[in-house]
Amino acid sequence: MKKEALISIIIPVYNVEKYLNTCVYSVIYQTYQNLEIILVDDGSTDNSGKLCDELMKLDKRIKVIHKINGGLSDARNAGIEIANGEYIGFVDSDDWISTKMYEVLHRNIVECGADISVCERIIVSESGIDDKGVSGSRKVLETSDSLDILYKNEKYYSHAWNKLFKRNLFKEIRFPTGKLFEDIYIMHELFGEAKSVVFYDVGLYYYRQRSGSIVNSQNWKNYQEYIEAIQYRLNSKYSHGKERLVYKNLLVASKDVKSLIYKSKVNYESKELNKYINTLIRRNFKLHYGFKNLDKCDNNYLFI
Repeated sequence: MKKEALISIIIPVYNVEKYLNTCVYSVIYQTYQNLEIILVDDGSTDNSGKLCDELMKLDKRIKVIHKINGGLSDARNAGIEIANGEYIGFVDSDDWISTKMYEVLHRNIVECGADISVCERIIVSESGIDDKGVSGSRKVLETSDSLDILYKNEKYYSHAWNKLFKRNLFKEIRFPTGKLFEDIYIMHELFGEAKSVVFYDVGLYYYRQRSGSIVNSQNWKNYQEYIEAIQYRLNSKYSHGKERLVYKNLLVASKDVKSLIYKSKVNYESKELNKYINTLIRRNFKLHYGFKNLDKCDNNYLFI
């Protein structure tokens, strides 16, 4: 009987002692057992680092890295550097996963001959669990079509944590250090290098939506970095011929941020962000399309 391929699961850890056991045990008890579990303690100042060491004693598949704080990207990259698996997956340390997640993702990637396997996520918030209706369908898309899906569904498909990747995709690609929304910066590159991607419409990843997280805080600098991450894609070789899709994605994100600005108390930072967005939208439209090609849908976003 052929031995199961090794999957390396990278879990960045930073001040999450409240959630860490739930996360790691959900990985330990996977029905797919041939795992390398890499805990990267990113300079935690609580007991998270100590918990990592205790968990390592309980399961020989667990490895622990203790490092100076460098952020999520740096922690993930540190895990990639020591990963031995044929496949790589990522789990955020305040989330957890279904016990069959990696069995399903691996089966799909093998049966479909894909380079990336994707599942749905289930949002867990203070108000409860949002298990959106799913079809249970499975579809395989080649490079160009998978990029179309990525650009049309920014909030879902750009995350690293609901996917399984072939290790060789990370030969030249790493997460950008010093950036927020790091997944947006590289997911189009990973999809662009993949020959095909398999999408499975079933929720297997439990995403904990915390009120104090970066995406839920009203820090205007964070929102500007979100817009900049999408803007980065416009200049990517993987977006060639798909600029209009990426641009519309930028418009939608800009509209969402502008809506938050208008609902909030106006201050200098929000005014500057609003000005920045307007300039960015106009500059990119002139660069890629010219005003004569502006359709009504785009027009509604451009002059918000």
